[in-house]
Parts: sequence; C-alpha cells; structure tokens
Amino acid sequence: MKKVLATSTIVFNETIHTYLFYAIFLKQISDSIELFNPICELINVSQKSTSSIADAAEAWLDLLNKILSDKGFESLIKKRQNYALNKYLLTANFLHPKYQGKKMKPEHKDIIEDFILNYAEIGFEGLNSFIEYKEKTGLFKILFEKQTLSTAAFWSFAKNKHPELQGLANKLLNLLTAQLERVFSNWSYIHNSLRNHLNPERSRKLLSTYYSLKLNEKTQSSSNEY
Repeated sequence: MKKVLATSTIVFNETIHTYLFYAIFLKQISDSIELFNPICELINVSQKSTSSIADAAEAWLDLLNKILSDKGFESLIKKRQNYALNKYLLTANFLHPKYQGKKMKPEHKDIIEDFILNYAEIGFEGLNSFIEYKEKTGLFKILFEKQTLSTAAFWSFAKNKHPELQGLANKLLNLLTAQLERVFSNWSYIHNSLRNHLNPERSRKLLSTYYSLKLNEKTQSSSNEY
C-alpha cells in the first residue's frame, strides 16, 4: 500500500496516508496479526472434517495460553471460551486418551463430574469405571501405558470391563465438529426469519425430521450408485 501511495496519481484521503507512514500504527497491525493467528488456528481445527469435539475443546484450552494480549481482549476470549466449552466438549476431551483433560482448570473438571453423575445411562458400574479412568487404575493403567494405542483401540479394549463408560466415550468422541456445523446450518433453515415464532420443542422436532430425511436421501443416493 505504501508503494501504491508513492507511485499513484490518485489523491488518497490524508488520514490513510498518515496512518500508513506512522510507525505505531504499523506496529499495531503487526501485533494484531500475532494476536489473531491462534484464533485462526482454532477456527481451522474446528472446521476440519476430521476434527472431533474433543479436538475443538483442546484448541479452546490452548487458545488463552497463546494469546499475549491486553486484559480487555483476554477477558472477551475467556467469556467466549466459557460459552464454547460446555459439558459435552469438556467430557469428550477428558475421555480422550491423548488429551485426558490435562489443560483443564478445576472448574472444568467439576462440570465433567456433575455431567457424569447426572448422565442417565451411567449406573454405579459406570461411575466406578469413571473413577478408575480418572485415577488410571486397573485396566486403564495398562491401557494408558500403551501410548501407541489409537483412541478407538483404547476404548475397544475397555469395552468388556467398562461398557457404560465406553458407551458414553464412544458417543462423544465420534461427534465431529463438522457434523455440528451442518446441524446448525440446517437449524437456520428451519428456524428462519419467516418461522421465528416456532417454540424450541417444535423447531427441534422439525429439525430432527428434516435431518433424518436428508440422511435417508443421501443413503438412497449412495445405494443407487452401486
């Protein structure tokens, strides 16, 4: 832009000219690029077709460590992070054998434990399994020592002794961020400006019907190809 200003015959706004040749402004631009790089990394992780919600949670947990900003911006990121890191993302991250919730704060783990205690499909056996996983005892001690195990293999080995916890882990760890994005895109089609008086329950039912029909259509289309 400096080169354009230097060679162009067009008369530019004097304010623009001043800013471009003002060292402090250029430093602010450089700092902004440095600031937004980790945010771009988070967006890229979240939009990858192979990223799970556990991966997204890990990217959010990483974000604040990478941002060396003023307190005002850091406060904004924290607020958004608290909104994004719900009980599902946090639990998925904790049950991921690679992540294990290592970057979480105590309040995050409180949210996970509350979710596990109130999860309808977890009984006493499942709660005991959760404690064993958390403390890395029993079978989990052996599995954690096998550091080359994939996430799928880890929970496959745990299935026989810990079926309830494995069932929950399987559900959460197979949720891809791209799937969630598609769901919200479909929801915006169902609950748009023309249908903005739909109550949550009715819009949920319409979304479920619409999404099921789309999946059925896709399945039939794939079958016809063969």
